[in-house]
Amino acid sequence: MDTRTVKEQAHDTKVSLAIRKSYYDDKDMSVLAITPYVFLGKAYLVGTYENETQKKKAVSLAKAVEGVDKVVAHLLPHDKKDATCTAAESLRLKLNVKSKLIDDKKIYSTNVEVDAVHCGIVLLGLVTAQHEIERSIKHAKKVKGVRGVKSFLTVHRAPKEPQPLPRPSPQNPQVSQPQKPGT
Repeated sequence: MDTRTVKEQAHDTKVSLAIRKSYYDDKDMSVLAITPYVFLGKAYLVGTYENETQKKKAVSLAKAVEGVDKVVAHLLPHDKKDATCTAAESLRLKLNVKSKLIDDKKIYSTNVEVDAVHCGIVLLGLVTAQHEIERSIKHAKKVKGVRGVKSFLTVHRAPKEPQPLPRPSPQNPQVSQPQKPGT
C-alpha cells in the first residue's frame, strides 16, 4: 500500500518523467544509463556514468527540474572491463530480489523499487515500518551473485484520515445544528 496520496504519487511521477526528459534532451546524457526515482519530491538517481562531467550534469539537470526538493545520487562509473556482471546478470539479480520481496507477506513489495548497478542491488521507496526495510535488505543480500546492497528505503506513514465533525447529542448540545432553508 503506497502511503502517499494520489496527488503526491502523480506529482512524483511527473517529476520523474521531467528528469528523464531533461536527460533525453541533452546530447551528453545517456537516457538508459541513469534511472530517476522520485518520492515526495526527493529524487534518487541510480545508474552508471561515462565520465565525471556526465555525472555532475545528471545531478544538475535533476536539481533544475521543478518539484525536486533534493537529489541523492547513487551513480557508479561505467565499467566496460567487468565481464562477470553483464546487463543480463544485473537484470537477473534484480528480478530474483523482487521475487523474494513479493513472496514475503510481511512486506508491501509494491512499495519497494529494486534496481541493480554492477551487480549491486539498490532498494528505494517508502515503506510503512522499519521491519520492512530490514527484511528487504536481508532478502537482497541472500540472492546469489549480489555484490552489495544499498538501501534508500524510508519509513513513511500515511497521514491520518480527517476526523468527522461531531454530531449533536443530548450530552453535547453545544454542537450547532445546521439551519433548514427558510427558517
